[in-house]
Formats: sequence, structure tokens, C-alpha cells
Amino acid sequence: MKIMMTVAAAVLLGLPALNSNAQTVSVPEGTLIRQAPSREYTEALRRFAVYRASKQSGIKNEANLPFVKERGEKSPRSILLVHGLTDSPYYMTALADIFYARGYNVVSVLLRGHGTKPEDLHRVYLKNWRDDVKLGLDIARELGDEVSIAGFSTGGALALDAVADNFAGRGDAARFGDMYLFSPAIEVSIPADKVKMVKAGCIAPDLTRTFVQEWARPPYKTESDPARYSNMSINGLCQLLTLTERNRLNHGRIMTALKGHGVFTVQSMADQTVSAPAVANFMSGLPAGDHVL
Repeated sequence: MKIMMTVAAAVLLGLPALNSNAQTVSVPEGTLIRQAPSREYTEALRRFAVYRASKQSGIKNEANLPFVKERGEKSPRSILLVHGLTDSPYYMTALADIFYARGYNVVSVLLRGHGTKPEDLHRVYLKNWRDDVKLGLDIARELGDEVSIAGFSTGGALALDAVADNFAGRGDAARFGDMYLFSPAIEVSIPADKVKMVKAGCIAPDLTRTFVQEWARPPYKTESDPARYSNMSINGLCQLLTLTERNRLNHGRIMTALKGHGVFTVQSMADQTVSAPAVANFMSGLPAGDHVL
């Protein structure tokens, strides 16, 4: 994962330059002109601070907390970064630096049940993750005139869900920019020997929790990684499967929202969890526009 994200970050160095409508003003050399942040901008940062504080309890370390990289004023573009299942915002920091250097204000979220201990994934629901993404998107709207979204794996699936919910045929104060997908969970492959276990856990999670193996990848591994989980909760997989089905049903709305926008996608053919053919089919079915696979 670290290698993939590093390569993806390098590719993103080719992002197009921002369009600017700012007028040229003659000022003394070295003078910095900056408007005072708007009330909406300041309130958005206050909301983010409250959100970040709400994630402190039980956190592994500070690097797992959601972060914002902002310039002190609304920028032409902002972007929301969404991490993957069992991961944390730490894995999005390299992308954040690149987008910030390109003039974006950057917002990240920490999905419920992440950044603490794997057991916290046992009792989360897709709605919790969608709420995290919705809050992050609301904050990003106030930090940029045009809002893009970037997601890794489950974060990619949540990004597609968010664009369908917020930018498909409805008016919006902030326009949608572009979509950046890194191994997006369009379709998930479950090992054959784990299918029955996962199905049982998804059908009746509360009843089966004490009777079936909690982890989809036994035996239980020592949790030594400071920024992600080494173990996978069956419930976490169930929520992801619910999300992929939701996106399948909302395919038309997703395509409507993406029409005319850039979609940047990175996918490894060696990925044993995310279906590479499903990602390729998704990209080939996009409306005509500036797409890169």
C-alpha cells in the first residue's frame, strides 16, 4: 500500500495548473495581500476542530487523526481525502502535501471505528462512514470554490457515494471539481474459504458475533502498525459490501455527477481485494470527458 500511494503521489505531480481570475495589483515587493477569512471559512475550521477533538478518545497516535491543510482564506479549489478500510488519514498525507502545493485547501476525515483498535470496527455502520464523509465535504465546500474528492479503496467507494449524493442533478453552492480514485472498491473479492463466514456475519452480526471468527484473516495478528490495523473485522467487510451494492444501484447518478469532470484512477492488477477488471469496466463506462486510467 505504501508503495502504491507513493507512486500515485508522484503521478499527481502532473496535475493541471489552477485557473485564476485574480486581477494584478501593484504593491511593494515582498508585501503579502490576504483578505480576512470569511465567517463561513472560520466556522468551517471551528467545526473541523470539534470533529477532530471527537476522534481523540482511544486514538493510537496523533498521526491517525483527521487533518486540514489550509491557507487562511478560501481557495479556488479544495479537496476532501478519504482513507481506506483499516487505514487512517496518515496514509493520505503524501497526497495532501501535493494538493496543498498545487493551491488546494485540503480536508481529511477519520472514518468511524478506525485509528484506535480493530475491535472498534465490530459495531460501526455504513451510515457512520457516510456521516464522516458528509461532514468533511461540508467543510471542504467552505474552504474552496470548487470541491474535488480523493479516496483510497473503501475511501474511493465512499467518494463515489458522496458525489452521487451531493452533485448529481442538484444545485450546489460549491461546484464539483475532479475525482481521484486509488484502488477504488468498485467490487470486492473475498477469499473462497471466507465467504460463508462473511455471509453469516453480514446476515446476523449481533447473533453471530460470539459464534463465528471475528476476523476475516485468521489467525489474529499482533497489532504493531501505528497507522493501520493488521486485522480485518467481518463487520467492516460487511459495511463495505453494503456500500458497493449501494454504488451499484446508484451507478446512473454517479455517472451523471462525473459527466464532464476529470477522473484520475490508479489500480494494481495484482490487487487481491479490489477487482481490477471491475475498476477498468467502471472507467470505460464513464461519460465522454477528460479521463485518465
